[in-house]
Amino acid sequence: MVATDHIKEQYQEFKVLQEHMEKLNEHTDMLERQLVLIDDTKDALHAFSSVLPGQEMLVPLADGIFLKAKFAGNPELLVNVGAGAVVPRSCDQVILMLDEQRNKITLNIGEARRLLEQFEGQAMQIYREVESQSE
Repeated sequence: MVATDHIKEQYQEFKVLQEHMEKLNEHTDMLERQLVLIDDTKDALHAFSSVLPGQEMLVPLADGIFLKAKFAGNPELLVNVGAGAVVPRSCDQVILMLDEQRNKITLNIGEARRLLEQFEGQAMQIYREVESQSE
C-alpha cells in the first residue's frame, strides 16, 4: 500500500514536470519567433538605409497591405518605448537596440533550454524509480 501511494505521488510529480516542460517549450518557441521578427526588422532597416531621398518605396501597413510612399530624406525613425511614448532614433540606433533585444532573448532561450534539460532529467529519474518499484 505504501509503495502504491509513493508511485501515485511520483506519477503526480511526473505530470507536473511534464506540464512545466510543455509550457517551457511553448515559451521557447515564442522567443524563437521573436528572434525571427527581430532579424526581419533588421533586414528591413538595412534595406531602408539605402533608400535615397525622393525614391519610391512600399511601406507595409499589415500583412500583404502596403502604402506607396516617396522617401522625403528624413532618416529618423519613431520608436515606441512603452506607455504610449515615442522617441526619435536613427536607423543605426534602432539596429543597436534590436541587437540588444536579440542578445537578451538568446540568453533567455539558453536558460529555458537548461531548465528543460533539468526537468527532463528529473522526469527520467522518476520514470526509472517507478519502473524499478513495479518490477
